Amino acid sequence: MASKMNIGNQVLGLLGVTEQIADLDSPTNDAEKQLNLWWDDCVKEILEQHDWKFARAGVALARTTAPTSEYDYAYQLPVDCLAARYLWDVDAEQRITDSEYEISGQTICTDLEEVYLVYTKDITVIGKYPPHFVKALRFLLASYMAPKFGDRSSKSGEMLELYEKALARAIEIDCAQNNYPDTGDDSWLSAGGYASTDDDEEWLAEW
Repeated sequence: MASKMNIGNQVLGLLGVTEQIADLDSPTNDAEKQLNLWWDDCVKEILEQHDWKFARAGVALARTTAPTSEYDYAYQLPVDCLAARYLWDVDAEQRITDSEYEISGQTICTDLEEVYLVYTKDITVIGKYPPHFVKALRFLLASYMAPKFGDRSSKSGEMLELYEKALARAIEIDCAQNNYPDTGDDSWLSAGGYASTDDDEEWLAEW
């Protein structure tokens, strides 16, 4: 199973750096400090690039403070939401187009009385990252960390190019796992690989 330390040492290998990462809780060398510096930003950057299936979540939104004058309602975004993918209209059983809502800060404004949000979570458990995601993460980290190692700074551009290719491939693999083709049966349970549970069915029964 991948770990932050293992991924970090693989990044150093890509850069040809002999320094190793041994302690991320009390970093002492440049490699450990650089990995801690760039880790969170790189993970979030990749998560935001695509509607990853392993990071997808859905939730009924709670209504919050008064919206803008253009919309009737406002809803609070989940605290772990990195990217809102789409809203689901429970009554009409269909996705909501971007023109029917607006994201403002940590809220979504819309005229819908009840909505369900499908979004990308801020996943911090490394064991949940699929291999194709980890590969892209290695290259992105390497592109940011390279300038710290003076004689390896020229590798930054090379690593960025490899990241872009790895990201495209990772997205392709993720999309190939797509089990929600546009066939008209576009319920929020089937959309994006959701598996129906007793709790889900109970939630739907309320509407």
